[in-house]
Amino acid sequence: MSKSILHKEQMPAYLDREVTSADGDKFGHVHLAKALRGLLEDDKHQPPYSIGLLGKWGTGKSTVKRLYLSDLGNDETKNGDGVPRRERIYPITFNAWKYGGETDIRKSLFRHIFLEIGGSHEEANQQLLKTVVSTEFRKKPLKELWAEFTDQYALGLLIVAGFGLLFFILVSLMGWVFGFADPIATSVSVFSSAGLVGLLAYKFFSNLSILSARTPIQITSNPSQTIEEFEDLFQAQIQKFKNGRVRGTHGKKVHRVVVFIDDLDRLTADEMVSGLDGIRSLIEIASHQMPSDIGIVFVISCDEERVADALSKRRPSAELPAAVSTIQDARRYLDRIFQFRLEIPPFPKRDMRSFAFGLIQSEFAALQADLKHRQVDVQELVDRMIHPGVQSPRNAIQIVNLFAQSWWLGAMREHGGVGSNGP
Repeated sequence: MSKSILHKEQMPAYLDREVTSADGDKFGHVHLAKALRGLLEDDKHQPPYSIGLLGKWGTGKSTVKRLYLSDLGNDETKNGDGVPRRERIYPITFNAWKYGGETDIRKSLFRHIFLEIGGSHEEANQQLLKTVVSTEFRKKPLKELWAEFTDQYALGLLIVAGFGLLFFILVSLMGWVFGFADPIATSVSVFSSAGLVGLLAYKFFSNLSILSARTPIQITSNPSQTIEEFEDLFQAQIQKFKNGRVRGTHGKKVHRVVVFIDDLDRLTADEMVSGLDGIRSLIEIASHQMPSDIGIVFVISCDEERVADALSKRRPSAELPAAVSTIQDARRYLDRIFQFRLEIPPFPKRDMRSFAFGLIQSEFAALQADLKHRQVDVQELVDRMIHPGVQSPRNAIQIVNLFAQSWWLGAMREHGGVGSNGP
């Protein structure tokens, strides 16, 4: 490969992300997406229930979900009620890994669904996460108001009035003894008495609180803890959702809410149990008192073996039965969570090699051209790179990326060597 071409080329790399259309599907994930559609949308399956979308990391669980959602978003097919399919299904995605290590996964799941069906952040925080202190005012009864007036003001008024009367008597006696017959002198004595009374009243009453007809009451609202509290909140919001619009969707047209829960197997064992308990609680909530024309289904994407292994090694607790001490026990426990299992089967080894070979042809043209120039058999190279231990497309992409980057860096260093004109 010439130096000029190398300088024009960026370092080659293929971005590993889920496939979003059937055209990019290399491993038959589109068929798994159709299978998922059948489990989610078949009228024979009455919600609520949950589906385990099971497979090891990198086997394409996110691709299956993305293909299903892509197909759903483009489907204008109308059922007997005249509502397009894409408006009948309302998808929600909850990434469990995002909330790992921060808070109670169960509450985070409840809060996320609550917000996705139109709930407000303020109500979600108040009901699910934060202790809220508020003040309300209650009207005082007349008896209580009179008692407060007597306690604060009656005694003071008597004292002020007594001092004012005493002063007035003294001034009057002085006028009688000294013969003050002048009206002006009499007025002065009266106003002096009134001024003194006013001054005493101001000094005494200025530090007292003003009487109010209402009394403040401090109310502390703790976040919801019991399943009954969650149920009331969820049921009320579902009713609001059915009667309004959320994310451009009219709730009256929605017949099924589908909640995708991703990356549950990336959490700690305690967090996994909290998340599974939240799913179980929501299924229990949705099993009764839901509107007759809407249901909720959960799709849990995870590596079941990893989840079962974490549960079997976890210490016993109130949420997890004490009998769960082996992987077999954990699987039986998961049977209570997953009503359906959709497992992504292992990929044949030859498929991984064909995938890597096609990746080099389509995404690494400069690398392929240089290998051919050096008379390197690309197929033989791929057979060596993609060994039997490579069991997922993600593994294959990582190996091809690493090889291509090492090739590019090596070629650049050779061309940049002192006194060299070529590799």
